[in-house]
Amino acid sequence: MRDIIIIGAGGCAAEVTFYIEDFNENVKDEERINIVGYVDYAEKAEDYYHKYDFKAPLLGDIDNFIPKPNQEVLIAIMNIKARLQKIAILKEKKAKIGSFIHHSVIYPKGMNLGEGVIIFPFCVIEKYSKI
Repeated sequence: MRDIIIIGAGGCAAEVTFYIEDFNENVKDEERINIVGYVDYAEKAEDYYHKYDFKAPLLGDIDNFIPKPNQEVLIAIMNIKARLQKIAILKEKKAKIGSFIHHSVIYPKGMNLGEGVIIFPFCVIEKYSKI
């Protein structure tokens, strides 16, 4: 089982959470993902967290977040500029940037999809794609 911290507590985080929950119902126990909690900026986090009724706890602000070596982070933020900023901050903190590929995705096994990729359900990734 993988331990994941989701960076973001808004709409994208809610979607990713739903897809992880669905994923967990359709894979072997050892492939499941444990959502440890959510990290977002304090001024947004509380409202979003309660709006989407997440089960895992709100862990605090990204500026104060200290990653643990046995945990991965998923960046559930759609804005590319903000996403890249969070990746830079997290890399400085030596965080392990994780990826998530829903079990329904069709793609060539062994394909290098890159760091921090989240692929939503029912996508088809062509063999020679670069993401």
